[in-house]
Amino acid sequence: MNRKPPYPHLGSKAPIVEALIDLRVDLEPGTAFAHLDQARERLGAGLPRSRTLLQGEFQFALGGTVAASSQQVPRGLMFLNDQENRVAQFRLDGFTYSQLAPYDSFANLRSEAEAYWARYLDAVSVERVTRVGLRYINRLNLGMEDLAISLRTRPLLGPAASLVGFELTMPVLRPEADLVGRIRLVADASSDPQVRRSVTLDIDVSTSLPEDTELVVAWERLSALREFKNELFFGSLTESLLKELQG
Repeated sequence: MNRKPPYPHLGSKAPIVEALIDLRVDLEPGTAFAHLDQARERLGAGLPRSRTLLQGEFQFALGGTVAASSQQVPRGLMFLNDQENRVAQFRLDGFTYSQLAPYDSFANLRSEAEAYWARYLDAVSVERVTRVGLRYINRLNLGMEDLAISLRTRPLLGPAASLVGFELTMPVLRPEADLVGRIRLVADASSDPQVRRSVTLDIDVSTSLPEDTELVVAWERLSALREFKNELFFGSLTESLLKELQG
């Protein structure tokens, strides 16, 4: 993956189906779901729809008899626009903002995320941000007959086998910047290698933060994460596929 910036701007031809910013947090002790619920009225017309995020709990009771029970407890809220392509999650363990297709730009993604993060902070008291993540899910239309034409990051098989589908996950590191990542490639199985199929290229990068990190510094780490994400994305494509995407 030796392609270097500046990377080409793909604009509306970028194969992004979802981009998201994720912050994991430690909240002030005693914070409960009821605090998150206060955000419903604060978000206004931008994200008018809401859904409760549930988490399963399994409990054991020991005594004369052994009993077990499970229940669903609320852990957060998901807020959506009417088209359901802009989504904010307010959770007891963190905050996530997603843009689904059509994707605009990183600047717009960050600007919108920061605006809803401010509403999250209105609802709860964040003691610290423990992790910052950036994830881009891309969908490519590729032929399986010779992936080397399109992908530099790809599965390889011996000459006696034919590739009909795959699911490949690779952890990656940039230790000097304390960044970690994951590249996931997925293609559904098909018996016809001549048919072009949808291939998902999912790139997830993150960094953990020291305890004394200020909240504003957490957002500043996004620039390094974006650079790392771009390195992994553009480094995974051949020049042939890049030219095809540029049209």
